[in-house]
Amino acid sequence: MESNPVQMIELLSLQENASGYQMAVCISRESARTDCVVELDEYTYKEMLAICPRSQGRIRLSSYTKWDPYRKLHYSHLSYKEGDMRYSLYFACSAAYIAELQRLKKGVNSETVGPEILSPAMKGWQPKLKNISKIRTGQHNRQIIVRLVAFSLFILIAVISTSDRLLGEEDDPLRLSVNAASSLYDHSEPKESPIQDQLQASTVVYLANQDEQSHPISISTAQAAVIDEEQLYERYELDGDKAAYALPKGYVALTFDDGPSAYTEKIVDILKEQNVAATFLFIGKNTQKYPDAVTYASDRMMSVGNHSWDHSNLEQLERAAKVENVGFATKAIEKLTKQANTIFRPPYGLISDSLIEDLQKENMKVLMWNRDPEDWKAASSEAIIQYFHKVDPSGGIYVLHEKKKTVEALPAIIKYLKEQDLKFVIFE
Repeated sequence: MESNPVQMIELLSLQENASGYQMAVCISRESARTDCVVELDEYTYKEMLAICPRSQGRIRLSSYTKWDPYRKLHYSHLSYKEGDMRYSLYFACSAAYIAELQRLKKGVNSETVGPEILSPAMKGWQPKLKNISKIRTGQHNRQIIVRLVAFSLFILIAVISTSDRLLGEEDDPLRLSVNAASSLYDHSEPKESPIQDQLQASTVVYLANQDEQSHPISISTAQAAVIDEEQLYERYELDGDKAAYALPKGYVALTFDDGPSAYTEKIVDILKEQNVAATFLFIGKNTQKYPDAVTYASDRMMSVGNHSWDHSNLEQLERAAKVENVGFATKAIEKLTKQANTIFRPPYGLISDSLIEDLQKENMKVLMWNRDPEDWKAASSEAIIQYFHKVDPSGGIYVLHEKKKTVEALPAIIKYLKEQDLKFVIFE
């Protein structure tokens, strides 16, 4: 057993100066805490700087790295908490960084590591922190501007929503009971705005508890119910104790977010023609616009789940309001399908431990994903298809959206997955 092991590595700051790139860290062991400056290569420094949170909270640096076989790169992560939300922010790193990290774990307060690797950071430390603060502030001005634009757009949407009610629009139940940060998501087909790009990008950066990908949901023969010998899919029951991110090797799942829409029935028809099925995560508010699409999918043996009432960021709401938002969508979906709705996928992939716990009490299970073609912003259907050819589909839960280009790409996607001899999965 390692003597005096590292208990925590806290990231204090990042710095670029004439001599290169550095990070300041505080290493906590049973015996002592030590502040150090560690040299970084440019690649890892820029990767870390790009995802560093702007909060004033403590930021922990993982002491481990992993290999991504799909993108063929090493990565690690930072973690921090805001309230009951725990964020894991992933960044790619170099072999040089991995070597430094290993020396960092072994060498602090050890004669095996000299000052050329780790320099004591106490002398002259305060001026360095000020310089780093200036660097970070300057590099992130654009993101502040984007957030201001997003806030302005929110105000505009709120005004429009108020106007709709004055004009006699049917009351949205959440308007009366939830301080909804009303959806900034556009469910129509036009080109996505920069604001939508920012929200969609958060799916990658702020995907909570993504380490679950290394522990895929367990599937046993006893859980599987083959619908028909000619149909190439199985139903599997999710575990409600934690969010599901992955499948075992040999299985694959297609999931569709943000419906129902004008494309729902076409997607279902393509799936049925190919003797496969998919899981649809419907937005409660949209079921009022396309009620027939919901029943069409459910009646044809598709799995139907819940993607919140209005696709707002639930983590901006109070704890009770989050559950209420999901509950409104559940009732709307169950009214149409005549079946219990037990599957939930959070908008933008933002999920907290407390929400998982509260949903479990409502017999709801959280379904995430581990493959994202980003079809919502794809330039063409061919670009979506190419993504499937670039990654290993085995064990993948793909997140797709009800978009025209996705519909066009779907037959080729299914054909390719069949050629890989994979069993399709839908969830319950």
